[in-house]
Amino acid sequence: MIASTPSSATAAAPAAVAPAPASGERYGRIQILRFVAALGVVLYHGSLYLQQKRPDAGVAVRVFDHHFALGVQLFFVISGFVIAHSIERMSVGEFARRRLLRIYPAYWLAVAITLGGKLLLFGTIPGGEDLGRALTLLPFGPLVYPLSVEWSLIYEVFFYGVVALAAAFGWARTRDWLCVLWLLVIVVAALEPQAKPTAFLPTFSQIAFSAFNLPFIAGLVVHRLHLRLPVETRHAYLAAAVALLVGAEFLLRTESKLLLQGLAFGALALWAVLADRHAPMARGSFAVRLGDWSYGLYLMHVPIITLLLSFGIGVVLPPVAQFVLVIVAAVVGASAFGAFEAAFYQRLLRWTRPAVTAP
Repeated sequence: MIASTPSSATAAAPAAVAPAPASGERYGRIQILRFVAALGVVLYHGSLYLQQKRPDAGVAVRVFDHHFALGVQLFFVISGFVIAHSIERMSVGEFARRRLLRIYPAYWLAVAITLGGKLLLFGTIPGGEDLGRALTLLPFGPLVYPLSVEWSLIYEVFFYGVVALAAAFGWARTRDWLCVLWLLVIVVAALEPQAKPTAFLPTFSQIAFSAFNLPFIAGLVVHRLHLRLPVETRHAYLAAAVALLVGAEFLLRTESKLLLQGLAFGALALWAVLADRHAPMARGSFAVRLGDWSYGLYLMHVPIITLLLSFGIGVVLPPVAQFVLVIVAAVVGASAFGAFEAAFYQRLLRWTRPAVTAP
């Protein structure tokens, strides 16, 4: 993955290299990319579920096809970058506390709202026999998940565990070995003729070898490189991202596609962080806040879309108008949940902060 970096970047004069981030600095454009990634997935699911209800949906709806679901791979790259940024600034215990509080309370709340609504409206809870295992977000293989987006959270939780384990042995010593060895393991597994570890819902024995981990590794590499690259080269990474995404379309193997997509979104993340070095975004801007709310948007958009379509919202409208109505409702409603859960997460951090013992 390092080889994808343009050679002109490493040859620049030291004076052009971006300075180290100030303490507590945030990457505004990375947050905006979070929202863009979530919005892409919302558009894909809106198109997918509407086509199931409206076979007459035309090309204006069908254009939001599986390519928009690539937002998940972008999420993974961003997670790799942000997690590497976090683990360098806190203990393993503090890292684990923050990651657990970030993922699980919001997820459990979203599940409670979704299942409560289904029970109230339809009198049933589909997949109830799988619920206990589903709530763990552990790789139990194919299960019925209440929000229909949990597969990506399973990979997120696994990635957090891998990083925490590596950090327990010293992050500065293990980070490069982690990237190289994990990449080799995935490549070797992909070459095995019988093995098929790359699955949306992997088992415990599959998940470490899945190519869906490649974007996380790309994010780790981006974090390793971004302070060494001159901000003047940022536009080259944007162009590289486009070229790599186009190139991925010509590959047939899932693992090869995921490798190029990881590189592409890694290049996009490099553009974002270097652009932030060049011209930092205002801390309280609405665009950045949308990124802060993107986890809630991701969690709740499918329940909102499917609920609206099950009641025939906008069915008398043309498919395009119904699509716009459903997407707007999903983005607004799920972002409102995201705003709540983001604020609640900050409260949880304060409530569970370890007590400081006086010397």
